[in-house]
Amino acid sequence: MISDYYQRELNELRERGKSFARSHPALAPMLAGEGSDPDVERLLEGTAYLSALIHEKLDDELPEIIHSLLGMVAPHYLRPLPSATIMAFTPRRALRECLTIPVGTELHSADMEGTVCRFTTTSSVQLAPLSLTDVRLDKESHGQGRLVFSFATLNRIPLSVLGLTELRLHFAGPYPEAASRLMICCRHCRSMRLVTEDAQPRVLSPSCLRMAGFDSSDALLPYPPQSFPGFRYIQEFFLLPERFCFMDVQGLGLGASAGTTFSLELEVDNLPADCPSFASGDVRLFACPAINIFPMAGEPIRLDHTRDQYRVRPSGSSPRHYQVYSVRKVTGLRQGESTPRPYRLFMAANPSSSPDPVYALSTHLTQDGQDLLVQIAVGRDHATPAEEVLSLDLLCTNGRLPERLHAGDICRASDSSPELADFANLRQPTSAALPPLGGNTLWRLLSHLFLNYLSVATAENLRSLLKLYVFGKNSDSALQAAHIGRVDGIEEMQVSPTTRLHRGQLLRGQDIFIRLRRENFAGDGDMYVFGSVLSCFLASYAAVNTFTRLHIADTTGRLDLRWPAMLGLRALL
Repeated sequence: MISDYYQRELNELRERGKSFARSHPALAPMLAGEGSDPDVERLLEGTAYLSALIHEKLDDELPEIIHSLLGMVAPHYLRPLPSATIMAFTPRRALRECLTIPVGTELHSADMEGTVCRFTTTSSVQLAPLSLTDVRLDKESHGQGRLVFSFATLNRIPLSVLGLTELRLHFAGPYPEAASRLMICCRHCRSMRLVTEDAQPRVLSPSCLRMAGFDSSDALLPYPPQSFPGFRYIQEFFLLPERFCFMDVQGLGLGASAGTTFSLELEVDNLPADCPSFASGDVRLFACPAINIFPMAGEPIRLDHTRDQYRVRPSGSSPRHYQVYSVRKVTGLRQGESTPRPYRLFMAANPSSSPDPVYALSTHLTQDGQDLLVQIAVGRDHATPAEEVLSLDLLCTNGRLPERLHAGDICRASDSSPELADFANLRQPTSAALPPLGGNTLWRLLSHLFLNYLSVATAENLRSLLKLYVFGKNSDSALQAAHIGRVDGIEEMQVSPTTRLHRGQLLRGQDIFIRLRRENFAGDGDMYVFGSVLSCFLASYAAVNTFTRLHIADTTGRLDLRWPAMLGLRALL
């Protein structure tokens, strides 16, 4: 902090002043100290402040260079982490057919200090006139049981009209219980039946139950194309673990049924001793994650070429309720011209191929949050640049304002929200967080980015890499502590080479074994979701044309989880 540097420099000047006064008594009255001239005191304070700025700059580990490199290889790391939540839609009685709620649908909250928090959906929702009428788990002996999901159409619409082929279910409630329910369905189901009114029960494979949320179409955070996509899974899990508590039920094939009800009967085994209960409120239809990111225009910038940096600000009457997430487009209109000209991001520009001007972005942390500055470079053909007005197309967040919302507060319609559905957030929005732009965190990140893919082949390296994505500044301290505990719970990691014959080709791969400390997690379900995220992350992190196969066990020997071999994000069957 600048105040620490300032106090240190001021104390140093005063101590040196006393030493100088002892050597030169005639000048002592003019130096700072008891009975000193107040004007001299102000000069010393000003000198201390300037020296503090210089000292802070010398100690800040060259952030301009680090940020520029990160802007090229990992621009997502320079962006703030916005608030997120889970939204649930409820179809109205007037809905008579299936309706798709597209990705990017904007939903509004109740007013907060005169500002509406804007959230956008990150997954499409197939809304249907359907309700989940009952969920029950009938436990049997020896850890076995039957889990039944019962559904009914609204207004007794025939299932053939809806033509349902798959459903997405969200396991709601506190995360540990939700993760356990997800694990029971996806890991403990040994057989499944689809029961309708007008046909014989149909047997479905347990593989029809699939954990959802890992496809690029379901991304919670908008990742730049130059960022390594594997980090998205880690960052999204640390932001909102519940975003992975979704399950797709595939292979329904209800287009030929004339009935109005159906049920899914799952035979489950090896139920844990602390198996959570199942009720209709614990499972939700038509839910999806939502993020507090939305498009917004920036304040126009008058480019007079007297400065090298200009602050990027969102437009609006309450600027403190908005924070810039990223810059999507910059255009300029020069004096005397009628056609705006585009600016290109410096990192993506090729100076030899286009005379278009370029812009660069730099990020600075302030007392109030994070400032984004834009630097402009004009083309070589303009010896004397003309005055110009820049227009900016931004992605913004509401900063920390959504933290004050509660469950059910995001319920107001927007221009793009569906007319035939009600909606509300199931949980309180998460806390926003600023990126760790100070200290040696950025150096450690770069050291991981520039090492080869074997850099995470030890437990210590994996823990170090994962902790880089636990953003601590201004975030939820309890959630941060839980994530740090999960990462510290990685006790052992072993990587061994292996081969596999797949469709007549010999593939090289890596068998990865990770041992977790049970006491660092909130149950088996928590370890299952964490392991699923690690499986996708490690599959993305592996070398090209190399498959990975993850095996996780806990220190007590009660948990043993294995994931299928993954080539990229595709499972090898």
